[in-house]
Amino acid sequence: MSRDVKIMLLILASFVCSKLWTLLPESGAEHDFFPYHSQTLTLRMHVYFICERVSVLVLIWAAMICTADKLFHMVFALYALRIVDYLLRYEEAWFKIGAYPIEYGTLMMVALAIIFGKMIYGKYT
Repeated sequence: MSRDVKIMLLILASFVCSKLWTLLPESGAEHDFFPYHSQTLTLRMHVYFICERVSVLVLIWAAMICTADKLFHMVFALYALRIVDYLLRYEEAWFKIGAYPIEYGTLMMVALAIIFGKMIYGKYT
């Protein structure tokens, strides 16, 4: 299978994954899905959050095929850990600096800025 076909199939898979939650029936029953957080969600909303995160992960996988830059493997790992953080802690803040809560997403954005800075800086210097 050619590289272009793989990329197109991954983009399609990402779109399908982002819409899978719509197959679940509506329900008002809330459940506690998170072992380290007391947040309750309906099953449909929980699956929606997972599908959105997996959808982005699949798009990053497609980007990894497009570029030979090994830093995209780190980006992939950061987003995979985001899913784990959601499943365990509902992306709740780990600690606060003053009034600003620091959670995995905050640390991930800092790491992504560093990674993409290295990608850009490395290509244009």
